[in-house]
Amino acid sequence: MVKELNINIISPIAELFEKQLSLDWESRGVRFFFNSKEERLWDAIVVYENISEPYTLRCRKGGLFFISGEPPIVKVYSQAFISLFDHVISAHNLKHPNNHRDQQALPWYFGYNFQTASPSYAYEEIEKMEVPEKKRKISFITSSRTFLPGHTRRLAWMRKIRELYGDEIDFYGKGICSVDDKAKALASYEFSMQIENSYEYDYWTEKIADAILAYTVPIYCGCKNIDAYFPSEAMISLNINDEQGSIALINNVLNDSKRIYQEKLPFLKEARNRLLFKYNLFPFVKSYIDKYVDLDCDEYRSVLIKPYDTYPKDWIQDVLLKTKRVVCKIF
Repeated sequence: MVKELNINIISPIAELFEKQLSLDWESRGVRFFFNSKEERLWDAIVVYENISEPYTLRCRKGGLFFISGEPPIVKVYSQAFISLFDHVISAHNLKHPNNHRDQQALPWYFGYNFQTASPSYAYEEIEKMEVPEKKRKISFITSSRTFLPGHTRRLAWMRKIRELYGDEIDFYGKGICSVDDKAKALASYEFSMQIENSYEYDYWTEKIADAILAYTVPIYCGCKNIDAYFPSEAMISLNINDEQGSIALINNVLNDSKRIYQEKLPFLKEARNRLLFKYNLFPFVKSYIDKYVDLDCDEYRSVLIKPYDTYPKDWIQDVLLKTKRVVCKIF
């Protein structure tokens, strides 16, 4: 058994993950590196979504992982690319012998300053943060993007809610009311409406994660099996296709917010612990290594990994995806 694990995280968004790295890992014999080209024997290499340049590295047998960062409505992953990896973690039904349908540990943005492109809080500060004072009832965070069918539906819903509730709900997001840190749109609120761009199994994003980190109850519409990841009591499920039912739900929250929040707070704390200690990229990757990589095996292999766009595309699947997006926008 190795005395120290060396894990290389390769991703164009590595700096977003670095802010989520606990200082405790090295004392536990686990070292994480980011976009490293060092000539060492890596116990595991994790490519997250894509890379910007070729890497030639040596990796322990069974230790080469790919984690997708996009849902099925956004991207098709070519067979030529994913076949490089020992394990693939995604929300896609991929033709790979070790395709693990699981959440993808997407980075969160709570405590990250977009203006300075740097953390507002260290990981340890977020981990130890107490419940902030909740002065307002509901926020709604979205953007004015319309690229995906989900963007369009969410924007239409936001306009409907703004028309109905006005100043009772505070609206934030790029193109609406920008903030340099999402913490400012979450921490002082008991609840926040969080609507994903897609509605898939096993795919959820920082939208729900940021709310949970802020001790803010998500009023959530998105991942179809979100209850498999967080206690259902920690959130309020929203179906924006059921307009009358959703409006009744929001009215109930506005009329009795303090009681509902206190009822959900213990479950929200449990959801927060899962996010920090289970679904955060680093414990998440470590759990896969523990389960699937034989650390007693001293067999290594050299691997050449190139940027995704250098591999042949699956043109038929790509055309089908684009057609699906057009149809979804129309209907």
